[in-house]
Amino acid sequence: MTPAERASAVAFTYKNCELSGLRPSQTMVAATNHYQRGELDVETLLDVAELGVRQISKAEAERAESQTQASSSSSLSSPSSSSQLLADRVFARSIRAVELGWLEDGSLDELKSIHRRIFVGAMPGAGELRSRDEAGTPYFPAALIETGAANIITSMAERRRRITASRTAFIEGLAGFADELTALRPFDYGNDMVLRIFISRFAHTNGWDLDWGPVRRNDYLRAKHLSLRADTSGYHRLFDTIARPANLTRVFLISGWDQGPAH
Repeated sequence: MTPAERASAVAFTYKNCELSGLRPSQTMVAATNHYQRGELDVETLLDVAELGVRQISKAEAERAESQTQASSSSSLSSPSSSSQLLADRVFARSIRAVELGWLEDGSLDELKSIHRRIFVGAMPGAGELRSRDEAGTPYFPAALIETGAANIITSMAERRRRITASRTAFIEGLAGFADELTALRPFDYGNDMVLRIFISRFAHTNGWDLDWGPVRRNDYLRAKHLSLRADTSGYHRLFDTIARPANLTRVFLISGWDQGPAH
């Protein structure tokens, strides 16, 4: 990857994690700066994340030894440390996913490929479809995820020519696509992160780039929650704000238009 491509991958990944409430540690951010300059390879970023796992585990074990028998019987993993470790692991794996790529065929298999890339080794069940339903939620039944995905992808393929005809048609079509994928919810976790990568790739392939830089987490959550009430206006407003004609000289994972071309 070129320095500009690495910068784009890092900027998007940081934003994608932020929109899901994950922030990498300062140690990971420092290592990523070296990666952007070409001083570290992407596998070393994964090593940095795993080193953090070992360091925190050791510190927690030492604290546990000094506790009373009653307190030492509780879990060694605090919520704050667990969240930080997860953020670092997902952050590093997301950058590696951009560098190594994944299956890009616009199908459920692409969603599974992205999910596997960013969560394997970080969370159990990476790339596996959810098998349980959540009572009282508007999501697709687990047993119908594959059928639902096939219908969504087929519908988008049929509408592709129309949605690329104009910016207005594209925004409307993309909002509908995001709405359907939100309801699909194919995985037990990480669906929003996967959707943003998938949607960004889809948009770029069809002539548009999405600049996620100015999007705030509340903006995204509001659009998502409206979608789950059969209202696509939130996604429509969001994409209308961040969509630009595609710059084919750069990678599609965009978070800030000041990065320049990817060469």
